Amino acid sequence: MIRGIVYAATPIAQGGAGADIINMSLGAIFPRQGVGAAQLAVALGKATTYAYQQGVTVFAAAGNAAVDFDHTANIIDLPAQSPHVLAISALAPEGFALGATDYDDPASYTDFGQSVIDFGAPGGDFRLFIPFTPPAPNPNPNCSLPRIPTGLITAPCYVFDYVISPGSLGPVNNVYFFAAGTSMATPAAAAVGALIIEKYGRIGPAGVAAVLRHSADDLGKPGNDDFYGLGRVNALNAVQ
Repeated sequence: MIRGIVYAATPIAQGGAGADIINMSLGAIFPRQGVGAAQLAVALGKATTYAYQQGVTVFAAAGNAAVDFDHTANIIDLPAQSPHVLAISALAPEGFALGATDYDDPASYTDFGQSVIDFGAPGGDFRLFIPFTPPAPNPNPNCSLPRIPTGLITAPCYVFDYVISPGSLGPVNNVYFFAAGTSMATPAAAAVGALIIEKYGRIGPAGVAAVLRHSADDLGKPGNDDFYGLGRVNALNAVQ
């Protein structure tokens, strides 16, 4: 991962990718006093600081363990808590197919805390899923919604609270499927960062973060928030 960050951030003329944005839909939680944890945090921090110095905006998934990092001092979330990284929480509706109109509930699994979260973005959720063990019948009811351009799409109701994500299915690559996670929320925020650069030019990671902050929808309590950070990213506001 460290080599990937450095390669992505290094200018093309110097043998790198010359990226403007790095999205990291990955991460792990480590005990702060664990073997090698401090060294790993320092090494990752050097890589993310290098990216920042090269003018690259770095986004990372907050994580899916529902951890309150404001009240859990003995662990660290990497790379979400690395220097100059924008950590993204996941938001979702609860019952989209059943008529829910609030699409910005904090996902049931998202890590949270003002010490970690910078912004929120759509990541999907599975609150409505009813667990069962085959061969017992599936207790999850189906819902149907209009398919574009015609017809209906029918699936378990909870599935419609997910987001559409690219990925692979067995040996088949380049497919889309329903998914949920901060790994899905993070590229949504990173895409808004890319739109900002397209609109305003290479304004640097501090500039991108400033536009994200001023254009985000301030949800939850006013100002910085445990689940939303500085707000839910808003692509339209960011480029208007």
